[in-house]
Amino acid sequence: MFIKLLGKKSVYEDICDQFIRYIELGVLKEGEKLPSCRQLAMSLGVNPNTVSHAYEILEKKGFVVSFEKRGVYVKAGTTEQSKLILEAKEQIKRLYDSGLSYNLINEIIAEVYKEDNDD
Repeated sequence: MFIKLLGKKSVYEDICDQFIRYIELGVLKEGEKLPSCRQLAMSLGVNPNTVSHAYEILEKKGFVVSFEKRGVYVKAGTTEQSKLILEAKEQIKRLYDSGLSYNLINEIIAEVYKEDNDD
C-alpha cells in the first residue's frame, strides 16, 4: 500500500481519500492495521498531527476504528454500507446547502420511510 500526496486537496484530505479508496477496492481488508501516525507522517514528510487528524476523520466516517495504544484498524463492514452512508450524507448536505430547512429534510426522510413501510 502506498500513500501519495497529490496536492489537489489538503494533506489530511489526500490521506483520507486514498485510505478510503484502498478500503473500497479491497486493498485494505477488514481488521487490517494502518501504519502508525508517526510512521506514515515520516514516510510522507508531514506532521504526525496531520495524519492523526486524517485518522480521526476516517473513524468519524466509519472506515476505521482506533484502539488506544494498539493502533488504527479497518472497520468491519466498511465497504458498501459506508459508501451508502457517505453518499446519503453528501445528498443531505446538498439539500441543506440549497436552502432546505432541517425540518423539511427530516419530513422528506420520514416520507421515504413511510412509503417503504406502506408497501
